[in-house]
Amino acid sequence: MLYLDVIQSLENQLTDPNVTRSFMQAVEIRQRLFRQNRANACILDPYDMFSDHVMIRRRADHRIVSYLRVTSMSECRKHELPYPLENLEKESAGLAEPLAEFLNCGKEPLHMGYMCLEPTLRKELDGIKLIELYAYLGFRCSGFPLDSVAISATLNVKYHMDQWMRDAGTWLDGAADFKHPTIPEVHRVMLIPKLRENYWPDQHAKFDAFYTSLKWDGEDSRKVA
Repeated sequence: MLYLDVIQSLENQLTDPNVTRSFMQAVEIRQRLFRQNRANACILDPYDMFSDHVMIRRRADHRIVSYLRVTSMSECRKHELPYPLENLEKESAGLAEPLAEFLNCGKEPLHMGYMCLEPTLRKELDGIKLIELYAYLGFRCSGFPLDSVAISATLNVKYHMDQWMRDAGTWLDGAADFKHPTIPEVHRVMLIPKLRENYWPDQHAKFDAFYTSLKWDGEDSRKVA
């Protein structure tokens, strides 16, 4: 049995030991798994204070099975920080123009980052295309209306995750693949300003029963033993 643990507005909950313990467990899995790619990686930054931290946990022992961080442009602007991809304009040749179009598309941009899966618990999510599930959970937990979001990510090329997202909507082209400064492997920029008409209904058909089974209601998610 699995359940969904979502931390929102961490900056307002730093004195809640349940929330901070849950967050530090998320930091641990991020740090440990990303350090397999770069020994001196430091996976902690100001965006953690206001992003959504979406975790699937195993109910038996509360271990994190998978993790995703979702950062909205509106929260970035509120905190006077660049949208995460704006920090990478110098890394990826040709990114500036499609990124500007993406950020001004009239939707709420959501950046999905730090996607990771605990390798020892991989069997818990057998048969699920993780990038699609991450996109679905990231949207559902963000609370934005279906037709109001745009999605971005930087996808590690070696895992071929971009193949699963090619039918989500029309990608904005122009950004070159680049070696990510945090994880020094080749990444591909995903910019989808408008999701195809049937994308969310298709994802709903695939994942809503699973999502519902996780029993997240926005409050119980923060009660981690």
